[in-house]
Amino acid sequence: MILAQFLVAAPIAAGITRSSVEALEPERVDAFRVSGAAGLFLGRALVRAALPGVVLAVAAAFGRAIAEVGASLMVGGNIAGQTRILTTAITLDTSRGDFARAIALGLVLLVFAFAVNVVFWRTGRRDALRTLGRG
Repeated sequence: MILAQFLVAAPIAAGITRSSVEALEPERVDAFRVSGAAGLFLGRALVRAALPGVVLAVAAAFGRAIAEVGASLMVGGNIAGQTRILTTAITLDTSRGDFARAIALGLVLLVFAFAVNVVFWRTGRRDALRTLGRG
């Protein structure tokens, strides 16, 4: 089930990360290369330079993974206590007509997603200020 969610979210993270790295000034990439960065070290330096965009990529991929129902149902099933996740429990409760429980679980999911997004926002903001030399 984790693999299915990874396969759904990874293209989003990869695409946004690539766009963030490509948006860096060419002079910065050249400066890394001149300073001797190559291979894995160069990749790490580029990702670090584009960190606000990378944080956005991780947040978007997390949002996609946490909202996934279809792949989770197909791969993991919906076995209580073993493979049931919050989104599949909400789907099951809604289909059974237990709307109060489905709404309660939806609120739990919403609060969790909000808390994770606050963490991403603070991380991205802190790193952006550090990049600008204000942190």
